[in-house]
Amino acid sequence: MKEVDASKTVTEMSEKVMNINDLKTTGNIKSMDPLRKMRILVKLSKTKISKFSKIPLKNNRMLVRKLRRHVNGLEKKLKDIENLIGLQVINLCKSEERMTDAVKALVNVFEEELDKHSEHNAQADVVVVRM
Repeated sequence: MKEVDASKTVTEMSEKVMNINDLKTTGNIKSMDPLRKMRILVKLSKTKISKFSKIPLKNNRMLVRKLRRHVNGLEKKLKDIENLIGLQVINLCKSEERMTDAVKALVNVFEEELDKHSEHNAQADVVVVRM
């Protein structure tokens, strides 16, 4: 473990921090020794850049835009589902639990039929390839 000299003052420590900040703002890296350059560059590469601003209004605007995009995506998915199934069936499924179970059973049957057809088509392709 490295021993720390007690004679170092707070100003010397803050001077190191200022050097890093100076490097961030001016990019002046020529005057430092190579080992120090590497340490600073590694430290800078590990820092996370946040998209959030220090101004709360900008943060709120960014979050509102993000939520609007998310809501628009969900509305599109909902419209696609309504077009596929139908609004009447959706309302019926909401009102009766038995209807929901029936629709789920129908979906399972259709999926099984699709699997059988895909297996049959795969077998037919293998037979055609063998010929």
